[in-house]
Amino acid sequence: MQKISPFLWFHDHAEEAVDFYLSVFKNGRILRKTRYTEVPQEDRPPCPPAGTVMTVEFELFGQHYTALNGGPMFTFNESISFVVSCETQEELDGYWEALLADGGTPVQCGWLKDKFGVTWQVIPTVLTDLVSSPDPAVSSRVTQAMLKMIKLDITTRQQAAQPQKSTPQSMLHSQDPASEIISTRVFDVSRERLFTAFSDPKQLAQWWGPKGFTNTFDEFDFRPGGDWKFTMHGPDGKACANHTRFIEILPAERIVYEHIAPHFRMTITLADAGTGTHMIWCMQFPSAEICERFKPICVPANEENFDRLAAFLG
Repeated sequence: MQKISPFLWFHDHAEEAVDFYLSVFKNGRILRKTRYTEVPQEDRPPCPPAGTVMTVEFELFGQHYTALNGGPMFTFNESISFVVSCETQEELDGYWEALLADGGTPVQCGWLKDKFGVTWQVIPTVLTDLVSSPDPAVSSRVTQAMLKMIKLDITTRQQAAQPQKSTPQSMLHSQDPASEIISTRVFDVSRERLFTAFSDPKQLAQWWGPKGFTNTFDEFDFRPGGDWKFTMHGPDGKACANHTRFIEILPAERIVYEHIAPHFRMTITLADAGTGTHMIWCMQFPSAEICERFKPICVPANEENFDRLAAFLG
């Protein structure tokens, strides 16, 4: 018997959850079940009827766990998660898809929530070696690559660890996470629908910007190298001119543009999230100092923008 083992509190799905985890990881077994007994109501807290399964003790890869049907008082959150170490991309992909089955939600950087609300990190074993590289430039590049991912890709991380060639782009992707603002949300529409809401200027003008803002588009040349010039009209009557230039466009996958003033690069990534789409906005500023100056403005503004988009999508 292990001295320390995880104890998982479910509402009333302990048996279903254990069966699910055994189907995902294969290498496991149920050890024992206990059931609630008949106890006078005054001598016990509220709990399921006598005969109902109380706990399921089970094992995964030799690790002992206990699942409890404890009622709705407590729920899982991201402060506790389980790390699944994977040797290959095929193994990682398999666990990722299996844990997301039937209503799980991808988060970011290899994190996901399964359909029971339990948080998992599906991580390649090479990750620790790359992030802890004695070369700070390698560690920074690998971390930077990871922050842009939802499901982790081993090849991309290994490529990020290699020395970077120079690029003619007007602003390099940051190698300092402190110079970035990342905002994310899952929308209950397809990647294609979400992409169209951005690529169609008539649709984009209806939801773009924080709460209370409206837009006048002067130019919208949606192609790499094309300009997007528009004026945002605030609820206070003030007008703000904006000029951006598109850098990269991958339909239903990624949009990258450079905002001229203030200077930052926006990377919008779309990824499948069950029947919906996980959208990530990564705003990369020239320095951490500039990022900190804009963070109090941009973080709530991005959330309001997401709210408007969600309302527009219905």
